[in-house]
Amino acid sequence: TTMSFIPAEAAFITGKNQASVTKIIARATGAETKLRNYNRFLDIIGDFKARERAKKYIGFVLAQMKWPVRMSDEDIDKDCSMVQIPDVSVGFVTGTNGSHLRRLEEEWGVLMLFAEYTGSSVCPSSGSMGRGVAPCRTETLAIFGPKRARRGAQLSMMQVVDEKLPGYFSDATRSKGELYDPPDDSDDAPPGWGTLTMEVREAIMPYAQGKNASTRKKLMQASGAIVQFLGNIAFMSGTAEQRSRAQEYLTWLLQTLDGPVWVDTPEARSDCTIVDVPG
Repeated sequence: TTMSFIPAEAAFITGKNQASVTKIIARATGAETKLRNYNRFLDIIGDFKARERAKKYIGFVLAQMKWPVRMSDEDIDKDCSMVQIPDVSVGFVTGTNGSHLRRLEEEWGVLMLFAEYTGSSVCPSSGSMGRGVAPCRTETLAIFGPKRARRGAQLSMMQVVDEKLPGYFSDATRSKGELYDPPDDSDDAPPGWGTLTMEVREAIMPYAQGKNASTRKKLMQASGAIVQFLGNIAFMSGTAEQRSRAQEYLTWLLQTLDGPVWVDTPEARSDCTIVDVPG
């Protein structure tokens, strides 16, 4: 499949803030994208679904030239998650010239943009300003890509908002067990996908996160689950095995503050290698 662009569109696609958009779309869809002829043509290579999604995503990017982007259920193909961002946090979510959005897109391999959504097939994650506080205006952030990548980007965005407005999302989790992870029929959702949460004492949150979130990222890499903190609540998303390991690893990590950690029958675990260290 080949798409052609007029000069203004080509300049927008490859401009400073969209420099890697075709690479991001390739990761989000599984297609291969190649710009040619001074960026006037884009070749999209892959199976039919990947090519069609890549064309749709390019259309969304170009639609931003004429703000706002409008979406309906016809634009959704089991490939979208949404978050309602309060207007007072939009600047923190997007970053300077969209830098924070672009960084998260590259980190997770998703496409993100603000849009006006008039459909009903996607239930956007929405928070609350708290009891006695007037609700604020929100904007809908649409996230496109594979299920796991969308969930990672979604929680990252929610974390930014919850840090700016403490409790905006996490209060509902604390009081009602809200997971912001409704079941869907995504064709790429891993079997047994789900989310569990674990509350961590505020006093030891810096230890649980680590400098520049290094400890949290290690927990993610070791367990295979997506791990993110909203306030002092750890969200762990993935398969049942991944969630169980993430919870176990985080529990062990926090136990190290009180002394040695004992692991039952480590030799029987498939996720453990034992190394004898001379005393």
